[in-house]
Amino acid sequence: MTQYDVDRANALLQIEMKRLALEQSRSNKNRLRLRRDSQGNYTYQYTADTEAISKAEQELADAQNSLYNSDKAAYVDNLSDIQKSAENIKNKLEDIWTDENLSKEQKLQKSYELEKYYGDQINKLLEDNANIRNNLIQSSTEELAKIYGINIEQFQALSDTEQTNILKDLIPQAGSYLSKMTEGLIGDGGIGKLFEDSINRFL
Repeated sequence: MTQYDVDRANALLQIEMKRLALEQSRSNKNRLRLRRDSQGNYTYQYTADTEAISKAEQELADAQNSLYNSDKAAYVDNLSDIQKSAENIKNKLEDIWTDENLSKEQKLQKSYELEKYYGDQINKLLEDNANIRNNLIQSSTEELAKIYGINIEQFQALSDTEQTNILKDLIPQAGSYLSKMTEGLIGDGGIGKLFEDSINRFL
């Protein structure tokens, strides 16, 4: 479990606590108000405290927004980590394949060793990317409702293209080169495809 996972679990707990506080504020009728009915008679009634409700609503919205921003930051950081790892691999492969002191067999062997060394790292980052992206979609509930008037279930029923277009609006990085590269790696078999394409440049 990463620090991001721990922080997200705590953020979800905070949201649930704020949600319960809001429900309690709505059901807690402790404000005494003077009411006049249609016949002109006055009566005292206990009502919910609108100020307390407004405060609880804002605190819940703030907690939800904090989770959304945290997921968005994690998504951007993950894309950056994938880019750095991919560039590192390509640079190391270029060093291997431009080394004139190595035979082709030695270059292939060193490339294979490099793939084994970085394979788990890249594939873990790609797995994290899928999880963070799903988290981000879940925490975008309020944004989806405000901007598009849809909920998570309606969003998930959309085509991949429609989902991507909406995500680009919510998170500009979702339509970036890095995001497309990441999706390509996930769809094309991860680290193996990256190495194959990189080595083919030198063959």
